[in-house]
Order: sequence, then C-alpha cells, then structure tokens
Amino acid sequence: MATYTVTKATLDEIAQRARQNEKRLEQAWALIVQAQGDLAAMQIDYSGFASELDTDAANNAGDPAWDAAKAEKDEMVGDFQATKTRADSLLIAYDSV
Repeated sequence: MATYTVTKATLDEIAQRARQNEKRLEQAWALIVQAQGDLAAMQIDYSGFASELDTDAANNAGDPAWDAAKAEKDEMVGDFQATKTRADSLLIAYDSV
C-alpha cells in the first residue's frame, strides 16, 4: 500500500507529463499551421514559374535539358500537392477532436 506522499507525487507527475504533452500538441499544431501558410504562399509565388516552364518545355520539345526540367517540376508539383494535402488533413483531424 502506497503512502499518501507517494500517491500525491505520482499524481503530480502524471499531471506534469500531461501538461507537457498538451504543450507539444499545441506546438505541433502551430508548426502545421505555419507550414500550411508557407505552402499557400509557395503556390502563389511559383505558379507563374511552373506555367512558364511548361511553355518553355513545350517550345523546346525533344531537348533533353528542357524535358528533364519539366519532369523535375512535375515531380515537385506532385510532392507539393501531397504535402499540402497532408497538412490540410492534419489540421482537419486536429480540429475535429
């Protein structure tokens, strides 16, 4: 049988760890919000560049350098969209609980 002192110390430890984890979750949420904002800014900042690259690649069809640049851009766009979807989904999930 535990003493009151040991019991109280354990309860205090549980409360402290719970507060630390709540703070970690709040920090994670803030980082996701920040990432989501930067992703939105990237979409605005680079959409014109992506369109121009597509046009330049089409105008230089068959040029290995332009084909490689377009392929690299297409892969980056796919990765970007997946990251944006993940950030959006995490925020929706966080806000739903």
